[in-house]
Amino acid sequence: MAVPPGVYSLDDLKAYGTSKGWCPYYFARWAIQQANIVVYSYHYLLDPKIAEVVSKELARNSVVVFDEAHNIDNTCIDSMSVKITRKLVDRCVESVGMLEKEIEKLKEENSTKLQGEYQKLVEGLRVAQERRETEQVLANPVLPEHILNEAVPGSIRKGEHFVAFLRRLIEYVKVRLRVQHVVQESPAGFLTDIQK
Repeated sequence: MAVPPGVYSLDDLKAYGTSKGWCPYYFARWAIQQANIVVYSYHYLLDPKIAEVVSKELARNSVVVFDEAHNIDNTCIDSMSVKITRKLVDRCVESVGMLEKEIEKLKEENSTKLQGEYQKLVEGLRVAQERRETEQVLANPVLPEHILNEAVPGSIRKGEHFVAFLRRLIEYVKVRLRVQHVVQESPAGFLTDIQK
């Protein structure tokens, strides 16, 4: 596929791709690889979320020139930052609560299924015993609680641990939101504080 030489804006690429029946998005991504010079906002190169989509196919030996480079510090800080508000934390608490309810529901369903299978097994043994015409009566024992708990799939048990971790993380964030000064903490310090 060859594109006539020239200077193309995003609109030009879109029109050209559409006229050929090509997806303009994928055509633009392909055109970036073929171009001698690409001019776009440095957000496309520095912001990891955008760069993963737009700039990942840029050749490693490309020469990059930043215009307005004095703003790069702020752009990098903004792209690697997240704003946490009380409203966001409250929504997180609601989501963790919903997740916890879902885990409990799955746990109960699995426990009920196991109890049902156990009852079928006991009934089958009882019928087999009667067929052999013995006088022993097979009791219908209740499945012990610790067996029911062990029968819950590991992913659900891990889910409960994950929910507990999320609750500790949210509480940690709530405490940090109340602090009126900047706090710098090492990863080890963070992990220690979040366990409290």
